[in-house]
Amino acid sequence: MLGVFVAADIDLPPIAPIVPLVDQAMLRSYLGDDVVRFAGEPVAVVAATSYSAALDAAELVEVQYEPLPVVVDIE
Repeated sequence: MLGVFVAADIDLPPIAPIVPLVDQAMLRSYLGDDVVRFAGEPVAVVAATSYSAALDAAELVEVQYEPLPVVVDIE
């Protein structure tokens, strides 16, 4: 196995909004970091030398979430 990586481990620029006129505050990292913005947002990535090693490593990833208020409009 090679490793399990989170946002702090990966030095990549943030993902820019698709529409250039969107507020730059909408930038987000490739992996969820301090705030996970939606269900299903990736929070870790596993690099392994085999599929079975990757599955074993993925099973060790444990994330604890604190619920945030729901946002239902743009204001």
